[in-house]
Amino acid sequence: MTPTPLDRAMDRVDAAANAPATGFDAGPPVAPPSETLAPALSYDGTTGELFRLWLKTTLLAILTLGFYRFWGRTRIRRYLWSRLSLLDDRFEYDGTGMELFVRFLLVIVVVLLPLGTIGLVLQFAGLPLIWVAVGRYATLLVVFFLSLVGHYTGQRYRLSRSLWRGIRGGLDGSAWRYGFRALGYAALGSLTLSLIKPWQNVGLWRYEARYTRLGSRYLAFEGRGRDLFKAWLWAVIGGFFAALGTIIGVLVIVSIATLAIVAATKYAGLSTPIVVNSLDVLALAGGVTAVYVIGLLAVSIVWLAITARFERNWLVYSVGRTRFGEIGFALEATTRDVRRLRIGNFLIWLLTLGLGWPFVAHRTLRFYARTLRLDTVGIERLSQSEEPSRPPASGLAELFDTTGFA
Repeated sequence: MTPTPLDRAMDRVDAAANAPATGFDAGPPVAPPSETLAPALSYDGTTGELFRLWLKTTLLAILTLGFYRFWGRTRIRRYLWSRLSLLDDRFEYDGTGMELFVRFLLVIVVVLLPLGTIGLVLQFAGLPLIWVAVGRYATLLVVFFLSLVGHYTGQRYRLSRSLWRGIRGGLDGSAWRYGFRALGYAALGSLTLSLIKPWQNVGLWRYEARYTRLGSRYLAFEGRGRDLFKAWLWAVIGGFFAALGTIIGVLVIVSIATLAIVAATKYAGLSTPIVVNSLDVLALAGGVTAVYVIGLLAVSIVWLAITARFERNWLVYSVGRTRFGEIGFALEATTRDVRRLRIGNFLIWLLTLGLGWPFVAHRTLRFYARTLRLDTVGIERLSQSEEPSRPPASGLAELFDTTGFA
């Protein structure tokens, strides 16, 4: 397909914003020989073991008014890491709950208290409404930006506490630069009705992959947003019409219910509707609310189902174009696999109000262990970095709960 002016412009933006740092450019990815690709990951965690550990840590967190959640998260991470193996050697996690807790308290003092003070000033200073609105919008923007920064620092912390064969992972680069890039893409996404998403995925993963390392070796990723644009466009169109159809269906159900009430009232010969007391009003309001909630849930599931094909394409594309020195990767997953993973994870998160995140991580690790293939040539020559990095825990990630899948 002949590139359009928009394609060329976005490629220039990506190239300028994500130019490889000195020493990290591995050049264009080369597809690994198919005969050297093999399943190298294995995950043997069980739902029963994880449930017992999750139940214990959740109860302790409740009994300690939430203070134990940092130690509970650490215990669950250690379990998940210890059940994941690469070439029959298990991963290790050596983070501690205390460092998570201390950094969380620091962020509360440095970030949350100033933002709370600003909120109180806006509420009680008697400023004009326009300035109050501007101030609140700016505060929300700062909170959103800090959550993006927290995503990167959380990833850095997890990688720096992860070991394989004694080799420590790491993530260099600037969390603030990542945050500004992600914020810019989010702004462009709102202006383009999310059509920028392929370039957003490519640009952010290129930056993160460039600084991700195991020992002294770095990942490298080369991709173009326009390679995925057509798939995303069809996903948006299909998702829009599917969601629209779902919304219309919900409205039809509500309308039929309303007409049934009116018809029953006339049939009974009443001059007033059947709904005559507060209990009836509450029951009717609850029923309507339930219909709308179910409709919103249906729209979300339909959207996840429709866009699963794009997400599958993105996973296969990003994994296939990422290299780790001479080691190449591939992902063998179907759209159905990705659809089941996304909808299942969404329902777990929703039904547990976010408390079921360990089971989301459990399903995600099992998915990658089953579908990821890698070229094992050269993997035995991995070496530890001369200066292993152990950056501090990410208080921002804990504050905004942007700790990734685990």
